[in-house]
Amino acid sequence: AQGVLDEAGAAALQRELGPPAPPYGSWAWFYGFVRRYQDLVSEDDRGRLAAVLDDPSLRHLHTLELGLGGRAYDERQWLIELIASRPRPAWRSVRINSYWTGGNDPPAGALELTKLWTALPRVTRVVVAARTIVPGEIRSETLTELELDGSVLPADLAPLFAGSAPNVQTLVLHDCGASIGATLANGITLPLTKLALPHLDARTQERIVAKYPCATFAKKRRGDRYAQIGE
Repeated sequence: AQGVLDEAGAAALQRELGPPAPPYGSWAWFYGFVRRYQDLVSEDDRGRLAAVLDDPSLRHLHTLELGLGGRAYDERQWLIELIASRPRPAWRSVRINSYWTGGNDPPAGALELTKLWTALPRVTRVVVAARTIVPGEIRSETLTELELDGSVLPADLAPLFAGSAPNVQTLVLHDCGASIGATLANGITLPLTKLALPHLDARTQERIVAKYPCATFAKKRRGDRYAQIGE
């Protein structure tokens, strides 16, 4: 006879057939391994996050999504260092959203991503939100989607625009300046199919759209985006 498992029976079967669940966060598993792991962490969680990432059930992790909480000016680079110390060829997607306990807009803290690229040699999607982002020299043949929600200096994007990650098709920049807009208006080497930018002056937007018809622009912001954290 064929029956339907009740909730308790389904949970028991999953425990039997699936990997041991990481003790924190949320997760999804696939063929006996954790495929996606999501968690909210602060620097106080450094040790337990390291233990989770070292768990054998995450050896084939595909997607890591972390909310990085804490006070407005907490040091946050520890998270990049922790990830970089554990090279993971299997990882394809990484999302890090840094925010402070007073709210999640704007992202707080600063993140320097240089070590991320060598640690994740096959990553295809990287989404990072922080007060300030230094992407480093992105050298990746596999990266196709990059989203940076934070202040980024034009010089820090020069290697990307010169083709250091030649297969990027989706580029989303939430807080870039007019000089980056001018660079994009002059044309770059990336085969973009999606380009999302903050509000720029009308002439620059027109020039960018002429190069990339896929380009879209956010509405003009009112006031100082960072006023709420005292900057």
